[in-house]
Amino acid sequence: MTQEREEQRAYFEKVSPMLPELYQTAYAICADPELAEYCLQFALTQHYTEGSRRGMSFRDGLRSEVRTAAMEEALAAPERLEGEWNGLASPGGDEVRAFLARQEADARRAAALICGCGCSVSQAARVMKIPQNRLRSTFSHLLRDLQSELGLEDVRSARRALEASVRRSFREKTASMPSVSATYQSFMQEIEQEKPSRHIVSRIVRGVIGTVMVLFCIFMIWLAAVLIQPDPLETGDAGPGVVENAQP
Repeated sequence: MTQEREEQRAYFEKVSPMLPELYQTAYAICADPELAEYCLQFALTQHYTEGSRRGMSFRDGLRSEVRTAAMEEALAAPERLEGEWNGLASPGGDEVRAFLARQEADARRAAALICGCGCSVSQAARVMKIPQNRLRSTFSHLLRDLQSELGLEDVRSARRALEASVRRSFREKTASMPSVSATYQSFMQEIEQEKPSRHIVSRIVRGVIGTVMVLFCIFMIWLAAVLIQPDPLETGDAGPGVVENAQP
């Protein structure tokens, strides 16, 4: 138990620096602080028990878990999402942040979803509940305006600057974000609740395997007994009819 606790503590210490970014990702998608906190806890537990998907780094795997959990919640129960997302509204940080703070909420959220959360245009449109063409147009205008604002050569440079600024903002703590200690306590509680079901499944699997092995052993013993049983004709233990037929 002590070793298991140490593994859980070591895992949480590894993800602790990522908590602001993970929470901001969930919050930008859900637009609800409480639901974002739930998605964060679910993703941490899922990632701890299952690990990253094949081909993904630790960080990318965890971000993917948070994004998937938040997308499922946002699309499954949109009526619960009564909050209004107000991220990227502070002008502090850099000139890109100052530019974003002057933009409409839809443009800022599009930037957060695409550049911060890693959502595709179609995913962002579904979350914001607007047509893809409208979202694509909003994001394109945002990039062109940013290009003009910063005096950049092309739109690609504007997008790189936007992505860098949004990701930096995602690493900042916000007032709605739960404390690290509260997140740790919730994480440990979730892990404890996961144990019984996992242990039950393990016992069932071990029981099935044990039963199969016992039946296999019984079959092998029966088969060996059949194979080593002597043939009556070879031992001379033949019936009367066989003896009579053998006489001249």
